[in-house]
Amino acid sequence: KAIEYYEKAIQNNPSYTNAYINLGRLFHNKKLYDKAVEQFKKAADTSPRSFNAHYNLANAYRELKMYNEAIEEYNVALTISPVEYKTYFDLGIAYRDQQNYTNAVSSFEKSLQINSNQVDPHEELGMIYYRNLKNNSKAVYHFEKVLSMRPNHPDADKMKSIINLIKGK
Repeated sequence: KAIEYYEKAIQNNPSYTNAYINLGRLFHNKKLYDKAVEQFKKAADTSPRSFNAHYNLANAYRELKMYNEAIEEYNVALTISPVEYKTYFDLGIAYRDQQNYTNAVSSFEKSLQINSNQVDPHEELGMIYYRNLKNNSKAVYHFEKVLSMRPNHPDADKMKSIINLIKGK
């Protein structure tokens, strides 16, 4: 029903950017990422300065494992709105999934510079420093940050084990 509603709205007004975005989100939520990309592209074409169009397009590309396209769209979104900590975090995930750990670290750190109250970037940084960049002191720092911010984190035991392993306990 909602899909029909937005398709009709677009038919009546082909430059209605939010209808494309909302339709794209519906497809995204149904895991129909190709269709979501199509709608978000139309939204971006209709409103090139729409943060939501580019951000959602980036997320859909990431779901399709089209990391270069996702990274490009996250960067476009960040030129439109440079203080979106979630966008830097998602950009970091795209870089991580591409195994570009240096850029992933940079993106997660920018996300934390904007909003230091997030747990997820610390967790991602801890795992990258431990598994990929082999910087144990930074891994411990970030895991301890996660545990201090969210003591009941679902992976708390795993992080504590890694910290103990690194510290030789």
